[in-house]
Amino acid sequence: MDDSFRAHFSDLCFRIDRIVISPIVDSLVWANSRDGGVSCKTAYFQFLRDIPQVVWSRFIPPSRSALTWHLMLNRLPTKDRLCRSWFQLASRCSIYGVSSESTDHLFLHCPLAVALWEVVFSTFQRCVST
Repeated sequence: MDDSFRAHFSDLCFRIDRIVISPIVDSLVWANSRDGGVSCKTAYFQFLRDIPQVVWSRFIPPSRSALTWHLMLNRLPTKDRLCRSWFQLASRCSIYGVSSESTDHLFLHCPLAVALWEVVFSTFQRCVST
């Protein structure tokens, strides 16, 4: 070991020895709530506060940000929304015709969306496991 490491290591050991450990039990404190407790509600509202900075990042093309923003607000012009407003359309999914074309269906439940999510998650799983 070199002299510099020995000197720093010795100083580190000295500082560690001086730490006084309190007998009080530690507890986690959620900084985003009044009482320090975490709940689904406080976590959800914190998540909502952070969304605009994530969605409208300079690293994301504006067209993708707009799509994501409209998706999150459930404002995409899907057939079920258009039928509720003023258009007379068959509200079935254009891809498979199995279910009503809604935001949830197009991005989560449509067989094509399910297959795409499976590919994404399996790819992510491979990246995480290697």
